[in-house]
Amino acid sequence: MTKILIPSSGPEDWKQFLAKPDLHWAMGYSARTLAHAWEAQCGLPSEIAALTEVAFGPGELLFAVPEHKTPLPGGRRESQ
Repeated sequence: MTKILIPSSGPEDWKQFLAKPDLHWAMGYSARTLAHAWEAQCGLPSEIAALTEVAFGPGELLFAVPEHKTPLPGGRRESQ
């Protein structure tokens, strides 16, 4: 079982959380690519682990929230 904070049986389950699923869920697009990268790991994807380890040391994934909406300063809407 993964440590994703939704019942997830694989990357396709992430599509439902996109603002525009039909537009953003395509081969080569970041939403789909990231869903596959996160689901393929038993923890942090190697690229994320390498980046965060430099600043914070080794990390451990406790839980993940796919497509979490985050307000950006100066933005018109939240980013996912």
